[in-house]
Amino acid sequence: MRKIVKLLKSHLHSDFDLPMYATVAVFLAAFITLNYSISLENGIIDRYFGKPIRVLWYFLLYSGTYFSVTLIVFTFKGSFHHFRSPRYWLITLFGLLILAVNVGFPYLSQISHAIAPGGGQIYRWTFGVVNNLINFFIEAIPMFAMAWFFEKKRENFGINTRNVDLKPYWQILMVVFPLVVIASFESGFSNYYPVYRRYEITQANNATGLPPWLFALGFEIAYGSDFFNIEFLFRGLLVIGVSQVIGKEAILPMVGTYCALHFGKPIGECVSSVFGGYILGVVAFYTRNIWGGVIVHVGLAWMMEIVAFIHRNI
Repeated sequence: MRKIVKLLKSHLHSDFDLPMYATVAVFLAAFITLNYSISLENGIIDRYFGKPIRVLWYFLLYSGTYFSVTLIVFTFKGSFHHFRSPRYWLITLFGLLILAVNVGFPYLSQISHAIAPGGGQIYRWTFGVVNNLINFFIEAIPMFAMAWFFEKKRENFGINTRNVDLKPYWQILMVVFPLVVIASFESGFSNYYPVYRRYEITQANNATGLPPWLFALGFEIAYGSDFFNIEFLFRGLLVIGVSQVIGKEAILPMVGTYCALHFGKPIGECVSSVFGGYILGVVAFYTRNIWGGVIVHVGLAWMMEIVAFIHRNI
């Protein structure tokens, strides 16, 4: 824990600029307010569910957020020369594109129907699992390939094993757990979690003969695995990869896009993603690996699922 605090203090000492941070904060606050006022993601973009145009809308959302924050940072830092780097554009546009394809992927229903053609609860459960597992093929595999062929320093966008010390991240989870329990009493949390509730197979509607807990376990494993893809993209490619070109100025634009990724979730979680994304971004920048972030992200996701399950059954 002290190691992470030390990294944050060191980074803030070298990077903190009150006008710049305040401008980014105002921009994100306005964007968050806009989203939850007009339901930008859930009400507007997601009306195109199952249509390829949804990918374009998500690309505009994520790239607009990313480059808006980038313009703020470059203005205060005087770093517009980074825009002349082909490598910068290659990495950022590649990352934003696969993110948009992943979130807006239009063929989930067709793939799920091919696996579970009978419909009903089995189809819904299959859809939930496919929705999480397919992200590995859309995001992680292309990033593995790009890291192998284009990474300069063999950091592989943070999936190397250098400077890996997981102890502080387990301590973070211990600190965060009581906060998750407190948050679980908020209506937005209880309405959203557990995520498995949308895909649940109960004993009453189970025609397979398999125990319902097995379906729950399968879904939660798929659900947890997707957070590796998120860390690989946001802290790996958009921080470690982009920082090879622009240094620590890669962190705040990533935070802005990470915030936009949470627009469909409860507003408290969206706001907290700004702080969580910043901390994980700083740690990834200095340690040059993503494994601590993976531990925190997967652990936090499963904690929220478990706490929500307990709430439902007491």
